[in-house]
Amino acid sequence: MLKMTKRLLLLLGLALTAVTAQAQLQAEIKEDTNPVGCPKNYPFREDNLRLFVRDGNSKVLELPFCSSYGSAEVSIERDIKEQNFVLLRYGTGRGTNVREEFMKVFKAGAKLEERQNFKCSAPSGFTSRWLYDFKVLKPSAGGLQFLLTLRQEGTETIGTPKEKQRVINVQ
Repeated sequence: MLKMTKRLLLLLGLALTAVTAQAQLQAEIKEDTNPVGCPKNYPFREDNLRLFVRDGNSKVLELPFCSSYGSAEVSIERDIKEQNFVLLRYGTGRGTNVREEFMKVFKAGAKLEERQNFKCSAPSGFTSRWLYDFKVLKPSAGGLQFLLTLRQEGTETIGTPKEKQRVINVQ
């Protein structure tokens, strides 16, 4: 009985170790010193960025990309089926109130597989902007669900989406 208990505890410990190791997937963005993320002859070198996905100290995946002003954000969400998704928020455009922001959602497996790309912020006039605030839900069927709620900053509404709320499903 004692041997069986030790064996069960060992198996349980191994299972927890595997889950913990898998849960340590992390992402970070760094400036790309070998610029390939932006178009050829692009004038703003600082906009060349590289996304790194790591499991502990091991690099698992990487992706060069372009984001205006060298500004971007990344996070990792894990669905109910323990599939990892990388959420990359990046921007395009330079100038006074010109930048538009997008959210790219990748499924992280042997490679980064783009599953969705949607606009989440843009100018709506000379000094006004619209943006989607969002929540990320994890449906029981797996994948992610984005609940987007429109918010307006300023009084101008040129090009503001008509949808006050949106739902985007990602598998």
